[in-house]
Amino acid sequence: MTAPYVDKSLERPSFFLRLLGKQPKRNGLIAINNLLAAAENIEDVSVEQVEHAAVPYRLRIQRDLKQEREDLFREFLQHCIADHRFDPVEIDRLGHLRRLVRLSEDDVARIQRDATSSAYEGQVGKVLEDRNLTDEEEAFLVQLGEDLRLPTEISESIFASKAQEIVQRALHEATSDQRLSPSEETEFQALAKNLGVEVTHDDETHRVLERMRLYWRLEEGDLPVVDVDIKLQRSETCHFTADVDWLEHRKVTRRYNYSGPTARIRIVKGVYWRLGSMAIKPTSEDVLQHIDSGTIYVTNKRVLFRGERGNKSLRLNRIIDVEAYRNGVQIEKDRGKNPFLQFEPGADVMGMILERAIDESV
Repeated sequence: MTAPYVDKSLERPSFFLRLLGKQPKRNGLIAINNLLAAAENIEDVSVEQVEHAAVPYRLRIQRDLKQEREDLFREFLQHCIADHRFDPVEIDRLGHLRRLVRLSEDDVARIQRDATSSAYEGQVGKVLEDRNLTDEEEAFLVQLGEDLRLPTEISESIFASKAQEIVQRALHEATSDQRLSPSEETEFQALAKNLGVEVTHDDETHRVLERMRLYWRLEEGDLPVVDVDIKLQRSETCHFTADVDWLEHRKVTRRYNYSGPTARIRIVKGVYWRLGSMAIKPTSEDVLQHIDSGTIYVTNKRVLFRGERGNKSLRLNRIIDVEAYRNGVQIEKDRGKNPFLQFEPGADVMGMILERAIDESV
């Protein structure tokens, strides 16, 4: 019995085919499959036997059911490469099978390339599962490509693609917290070097990674020190400065509305009675109103604002919460109106520095 083929039952003809006294052409392929399954070896089945088995089903082997014929070939090919190599006997048997099922050399080359590529890719994935390529593993993959008779350019392309995928995943994991520490970057670069991946970034990715490095430094390293041209208190250090607009929430009346229902009833021609009264109803809403423009300073003791209309100073121990937005920073105080410092870019950096300064001032 020729592995991997097994004997199969013929398909029952459809009602229409039974009326015509015909059999499904697929049964011709099943008959060929059963010939192969019954033989001790592939080469024991002749072209004449295959053609004879196809006759009752009017199967034209050279033209009909090409996909099914390819599947027959593919099934034996998968069996041959289960041990991840070809031996000369298997090569000869595959050549004989190609002639039996009337596949072109181009068809067979495509099927073989797909199957061996898939097998090689699976082994590359297993080798790189621990994200480390040893000399022994590298030699194994080179030998595997040769045993599978896979062209070098294809095996190298498969390895490069899988290695790049692993390196990309490692970078994603390292930056999933929006931070990139020196140790994480060192490990990432070592991984890329080990797998032979050249790491390049476009301008946008480079900018994002640089931001993540800054975030890590702001949380774990020393806060930046900024030289300023204003007089600070003794032992006071400035960590951040920017030009901002100082905004505060204010209630603003937008319009006056008619009070009451809007329906009206016609009394006589040109005269209507409105259901409601003419009482004035003010409509107001809470809006951010511009208070002043100037420069903000974040120090280890306070937030200092020097504006065009006046100066403001807020000690860190009076700040309850800080929330950074794309276009500014909201500061919640223990009492009084809460300012929104509007500016960009850099609001995220100020928010992190201010939170860190507050924590260290306690």
